[in-house]
Amino acid sequence: MEIHLIRGVIEYFKYLGPFGGWIFVAVVLNSFFDFGIAINNSLTRMLYYLSRDSNILPKVISRVHPKYGTPYVAILAVAVLSFIISVVSGLIFGPFVGALVIEGAASIAFMLQHALATLSLPFFSRKERMMNITMHVIIPALALGFIGFAIFSTIYPVPAYPLNLPAYMVVAWIIIGLAVVYSLSKKNKSISL
Repeated sequence: MEIHLIRGVIEYFKYLGPFGGWIFVAVVLNSFFDFGIAINNSLTRMLYYLSRDSNILPKVISRVHPKYGTPYVAILAVAVLSFIISVVSGLIFGPFVGALVIEGAASIAFMLQHALATLSLPFFSRKERMMNITMHVIIPALALGFIGFAIFSTIYPVPAYPLNLPAYMVVAWIIIGLAVVYSLSKKNKSISL
């Protein structure tokens, strides 16, 4: 897979010249870094809120730094978990393909997360008595269509191994998550699916 990356860079320089080639390489690298930051920021927030507002995660994760007001325990948990996942994926698939597998799974999960939030908007708006059909039903329905298309085009046609793994990883993670919540709900009646 790394050979294809080098061929891609050669194509950038061939058709865009040296200046355009370097600009395109910088844009691609920037996209990788930005996506990683966005995913980790989102995950930190989710861990923080799940710890603070529910009984699903330990309350220690919702601790906030006394000086900076940041959820430092959630940030550290995400950093450590991300590091472990990155190293393991890199050892299994190589650094570039490992990054593609991780980012593929993260992007599918990120899109599903946004789809669930978008799907909940009309219900939340109705409950809060601030329903606007255009803003809370039509636009979210269009967004769900785009999200659905993005997810579908990510998994079909089925990519070659190992780039087909992200979809399976997300399905496995959802099943594990539901099993954990179900198990916790049996022990603690304040948790519900």
